[in-house]
Amino acid sequence: MGMRKTKERIRYSFYWPGLSQDVEIFCKTCKERQLRSPEKKTDRIPITPVSRPDLPFQVIKVDIIRPIEPPSARKYKYVLCLMDQHSRWPEAVPLKSLTAKSTVMLYMRYS
Repeated sequence: MGMRKTKERIRYSFYWPGLSQDVEIFCKTCKERQLRSPEKKTDRIPITPVSRPDLPFQVIKVDIIRPIEPPSARKYKYVLCLMDQHSRWPEAVPLKSLTAKSTVMLYMRYS
């Protein structure tokens, strides 16, 4: 239990001057609590909205899903995923191989 619940639990049966301070010291020095308590992250960057481009297909997000097991009937093992950041239009294109040449040729065909 945390400090608040520990104080409430003890107050049901006991009271002494300095109870709150004693419970607070006990909880801060408890080894089990220190092992289970989450680490505080004070250096996190605040969340900011993602800016959307003014025109469609100005910014495109690209990712590859690999490998697909079992391959499709036509031997496609990978999927090239493209998404327009403005309109959020998705495209998923199957690939048989993951070579740079085949990926770039497919990308050039769709761009």
